[in-house]
Amino acid sequence: LTDERSSGGTQQAAALLATELWLSGASPGAEMGGASPQEGLGDLLSALKKASQSRQGQAPRLVAFSCLSRMLSTLCDRHDPDSTPAVYRTLIYALVESDSKPTREFATRCLLSLLEKHEGVPVGILAE
Repeated sequence: LTDERSSGGTQQAAALLATELWLSGASPGAEMGGASPQEGLGDLLSALKKASQSRQGQAPRLVAFSCLSRMLSTLCDRHDPDSTPAVYRTLIYALVESDSKPTREFATRCLLSLLEKHEGVPVGILAE
């Protein structure tokens, strides 16, 4: 996912696959093989944050924000108190650090949709 030699399309596919795999492994009742749902989350979030700043064009950035939004929505649906804050912070910081106006607009729409769907999402981090 973070290999700069990979094409934008490969990075997009890797982001989508990694997100899907992590979410399926972190789902309630999923067989984790002894691994905790937190395992790998930090690496995935770092890779998605880096992809949200990709220099390989707009598409990898939008896919990264889509993945972060999907993760956050799924974790909110599951009421996961362990992983949700890290994903939320990553999404917010990636949004703030984005230097592309279309990317920021897309990420903002994703965030607004999440805030409308899930009541009680803390907005304090937005003030930081």
